[in-house]
Amino acid sequence: SLTVLVQGLPSGTEASVKVYGPEGTSWTVKHTTVLRGLKAGTYSVSAEQVSVAGKVYTPKVDPISLTLSGGGSGTVTVQYQPPDTGYLAVEISGLPSGVGTSVEVRSSSAVVATLTESRVLELEVGTYLVVAREVSADGKVYRATVSGSPAEVKKGTTTRVAVSYAPVYTTGTLVVT
Repeated sequence: SLTVLVQGLPSGTEASVKVYGPEGTSWTVKHTTVLRGLKAGTYSVSAEQVSVAGKVYTPKVDPISLTLSGGGSGTVTVQYQPPDTGYLAVEISGLPSGVGTSVEVRSSSAVVATLTESRVLELEVGTYLVVAREVSADGKVYRATVSGSPAEVKKGTTTRVAVSYAPVYTTGTLVVT
């Protein structure tokens, strides 16, 4: 028999593991499984990454192959590692109460979040760009100044980005005395 221990994935998530045996036999394993009635011979195990809620879990297989004797048994552990993550705190200020905004947080390949208020995001380690658009409210235009972007998110730490809105004055008042 061969026990394939699958560890490290969130509850209810299926693994992507293949077991290859003698004479071209193979099995697909999605959870911890015991394969019984196996022929003597060499078995190899491979596993693919699994994506869960946008996070990629990377497998480590130990050992990747083993030889079973007749009536023997063995165990292979497939340990999935979660991605390294950190936190990005985006603080939005300067808009009148009740005025919404649209602040985008972008990775190198996509928009990972669109924020309408200050938030702390858990993100994979990497570099993120925070982009804020002008906002119009009550006849005024508010322009954003973004400080701290691009932001480098590091494992287990919090990186802060401030988005400060201020009105853009296009007209003024002249008082002649």
